[in-house]
Amino acid sequence: MSRSLLVAAVALFVGLVVGWSLGSWSACGSGCGFDVSLFAALGTWVGGVAIALASLVISISKVRGERRRRREDAIGRAMVCVLRVQPVVNSKSISRVEFRFENKTPFPVQRVSAHLEGGKSLRADAVVESGRTWGFKAQPEQLGISYEVESEDEARKLVKKDILPNLVFDFTIEGHRFVRRNRQTYVFDSAPAWRLPDASHAGQRY
Repeated sequence: MSRSLLVAAVALFVGLVVGWSLGSWSACGSGCGFDVSLFAALGTWVGGVAIALASLVISISKVRGERRRRREDAIGRAMVCVLRVQPVVNSKSISRVEFRFENKTPFPVQRVSAHLEGGKSLRADAVVESGRTWGFKAQPEQLGISYEVESEDEARKLVKKDILPNLVFDFTIEGHRFVRRNRQTYVFDSAPAWRLPDASHAGQRY
């Protein structure tokens, strides 16, 4: 249980006891004397309030614990969500670059999109169902590259060096949004500014 929650529960309990006591005193004034039945009733009332507060605190703690567990599970699944890149070579130049994500989680991956840091959105879609593959193709000029290459192996090395470190993959699992970049996975809200594409461009389909 968090400290703030415990303090709030104690404060509520004390407030209820004080309020009940003041209400009883205002009803009989200075003529109130010690009454065994009244004392017993007070004890019963206080015990009931304590039980109710304990139940409330336990319920809140369970809800928070479940939310934390689901978030941790989502982070674990997010770490296996990888956007793979494959260059295609034609006449000693890269003719296009293919991007592919295979959803290997048991859950749908929602609101998927990709962009290069500081660049426009390359592609955005609503959902990738479990076991399905999502992908798109981009032309070299869209990625800001222009290479003369001797082989696909050389093209892969160049893409790995110049494209992958700047590639941002944005997706949502079980209501939790993440971004993945350069083999690192971040919760969206805590990721640096590069998590967002250039706002002046909308997502495109190819």
